[in-house]
Amino acid sequence: MFFVGDLVKWYELYGDIHITRDAGLGVLLEIMDVCYGSDKQTIYKVYRSEKQDTIMLEEHCIEKF
Repeated sequence: MFFVGDLVKWYELYGDIHITRDAGLGVLLEIMDVCYGSDKQTIYKVYRSEKQDTIMLEEHCIEKF
């Protein structure tokens, strides 16, 4: 389970395939639930310290550090 403020390792993937394009460390800023009809997906906003930006990622693209 993730919480805002957690230090995470993030993975940026190429499109819908599971090949890593980039990775690094960041801080979890926000956790959002997005609904698509009856389906729900959790999206995580991560601050990437090396790039000094934020990125929106799915749960399979982050892990606790």
